[in-house]
Amino acid sequence: MRTILLASCLTGLLVVFCRPGFAADCTDGNQMQLSQCAAQAASSADRTMNTLYQQLLKKIDPDSQQRLRAAQRAWIAYRDRECLFRTGGGPDQGGSIWPMINAQCLQTLTDSRNHDLAAQLKCQSWDLSCPAN
Repeated sequence: MRTILLASCLTGLLVVFCRPGFAADCTDGNQMQLSQCAAQAASSADRTMNTLYQQLLKKIDPDSQQRLRAAQRAWIAYRDRECLFRTGGGPDQGGSIWPMINAQCLQTLTDSRNHDLAAQLKCQSWDLSCPAN
């Protein structure tokens, strides 16, 4: 009986907090709302990164595409591990604030990567330091 009740409660929470119209209060919410806002911002930065990455892949030759794919995979692994380091190793060590500070870290590093990818997309044909030429 407890299992059914718990499952019903969790399902209800998912329906409330995961529906498209739900918007967390990003300025003055509780910890769960602040964590959700940070996760949304990190997700937005990640979507931007994926768009820039795909645009850059289309612009470069096949050999450069392979190098970019390898670099991107390595960068994502670095970002995830760097944020684990910066935030104290994971949710078991960081308490209820950990999801928020981890998402903020992911967003910060991803924004930096977005800047780098965007710069590669804007390279001029005469700039030999850009692999996108």
